[in-house]
Amino acid sequence: MATYYVRKTGDDDNADGAGANAGNTDNPYLTIARLFSGLDGADSVPTLSDNDIVLIGPGTYSENITISKDITLGSESGTFVGTIITAASAGKTITVDSDGDGATIQNLTVIYASTQNSSSAAAGAILPDSTSSNDMAITVRGCSIISNTTGVGYFDDGTIIDRCRFYGTGMDANVSKAKGSNYGIVAMGKTHTITAC
Repeated sequence: MATYYVRKTGDDDNADGAGANAGNTDNPYLTIARLFSGLDGADSVPTLSDNDIVLIGPGTYSENITISKDITLGSESGTFVGTIITAASAGKTITVDSDGDGATIQNLTVIYASTQNSSSAAAGAILPDSTSSNDMAITVRGCSIISNTTGVGYFDDGTIIDRCRFYGTGMDANVSKAKGSNYGIVAMGKTHTITAC
């Protein structure tokens, strides 16, 4: 298990060149995407493994992220206040693919605001990859979710949503979402544990 840091004072190229120290507290990344996938196919970006931790420093990060491992993604401060991920383009702010089953997203503000009239599976704050069978369960804890489409949705039985705040969305656990509709949590007949939201 390794811990990696992303900070507004970081430097992607410098972190890449740090070898075994890439992403540590002295060599943080500047962008979350660089750590997750590497920009321009950078071979020196560390490969995230299951159970790794990615801590994000205060600031606003305009990125679309795909989680492909059972990792923890959270704020370095331990609170959602001041650590914000907002979608850089249409789609999902945070996508979790089938290899991300078991991932935890905690203590972040996650924003998706689009002027597009998107279908539920295509846009939102935290959603599964549309090409997967959506058979993964995740944990979302202590987050502030701001979305004009779906906040958190379409995950499998066993998903935990704990102490989250939802803004700009309605809340409906068993609905078929039409274009232009807004839902905080979409369970689609799956069993989720939702506490203190």
